[in-house]
Amino acid sequence: MSSEEGRLITFGCYYGGKFEEVDGKDLYNGGGYRIMEAYPSRLFPELMNQLPISLYGQRVWFKFPYEGIEERQLIRNGDDQFTKMCRASVWVDSIDIFVEPETEGDESRAENEREETERYEADSEAERYEAERNEHQFDEEARVERNVADFVDEDFDEYATPLCSDDDEDGVERDGYLRYIKGSGDLKLRQAFESLEAFKKAMVDYVLKHRWNIKYVRWEKDKSELKCASEAEEGEEQCMWKIYCSYEEPLQKWLVKVLMKEHTCMRSGRSSLLTQEVIAGLFVDDIRENPKLKPKQILEEIQKRWELTATIDQCRNARKRAIEIIKAGLTVLTA
Repeated sequence: MSSEEGRLITFGCYYGGKFEEVDGKDLYNGGGYRIMEAYPSRLFPELMNQLPISLYGQRVWFKFPYEGIEERQLIRNGDDQFTKMCRASVWVDSIDIFVEPETEGDESRAENEREETERYEADSEAERYEAERNEHQFDEEARVERNVADFVDEDFDEYATPLCSDDDEDGVERDGYLRYIKGSGDLKLRQAFESLEAFKKAMVDYVLKHRWNIKYVRWEKDKSELKCASEAEEGEEQCMWKIYCSYEEPLQKWLVKVLMKEHTCMRSGRSSLLTQEVIAGLFVDDIRENPKLKPKQILEEIQKRWELTATIDQCRNARKRAIEIIKAGLTVLTA
C-alpha cells in the first residue's frame, strides 16, 4: 500500500436517488444503498466497479458521519475538494457518499467530463475481468468442495443455522447495514437500530458485558453520542473511546456512524449508565419471584453477575421502582 492510498475506509454509498427539499430540509429520496471498503484515492474507480449504475451523467457528494446532510460537498475525481476528503479520511472510519443524476444545468459540464469517465471505466476494465475470472475460479473450487463433501461420512446437525442465513441476525442485510444481536453487547460500525431506545439498551448491554464506564454527551431525537467517562490522571491522555449514532432517512433506521472501539483507560468497576432505572429493569423478575429481596442483596448480585459496583441508595430506589413496575403490570392485567 502506497502512502498516497492511505488506509481502507468504509464508504456508505447512496445511489439511484436524488436530493429533494422536504419541509425546509434536504433529503436523499429513493434509490439503493451499498457499503464498500476502498482507499479514498480509489473512490471513483471503486464506485464504477461496485455500484450497479454508471457514473456517467451523475454527480457525487460526500459528507463525514458527524456532519448533517446539508454540509455535504460536491467532489470530482482529482479536484481540490476530493483531495481534501482524502486527507481528512485519516481521522474517520467511514464516509457517506451520495450519487445523483446531473441536473439540466449541469448537462454541458457532464458532456465535458464524458472523456474522463470513459478513461476511468477503461482503466477498470482489466480489474473487472480479473475479478470475473477469479469469481469463476472460485465457483469451480466450490463445486469441487461440494462434491468432496458428499463423500464425508460424519454426523451433522440439520437444524444448525447456516452461515449468512436469514436467521443470522448479525449478518449483513441486503441494504448493507449490520443487525445488532440483542443482549450481545457487541458494537460495530454500521450497526442499525429500529429506534434510539433500542440503541440505548444496546449501550447498557455493552456496559454489562465489558464493564466500561461510558456516558452520554449528546441525546437528541435523531442522534446520540457517548464517550468514555473515565478521567485521565495528570500527564495521561484522555481515553478517546466514543460512539455516534444518528437517523438515516433512506434506511429509516438509526445507524452507528462513528465507533472508536478500543479503550486506553483502566476499568474502575463503576459505570454512569448503571442507573437506578437500569437496575430496576435488571432485577424486576428477581423481585417478582422474591418480593423480600433486599437492597444489599441486589448490590451483591450486581457485583457477582457483572463485576460492577452500585450504591446502596441506588439499589434501594431501584427496588422501589421495580415494585412499581410489577404493580403497574398487575393493574393492566386485572383491568
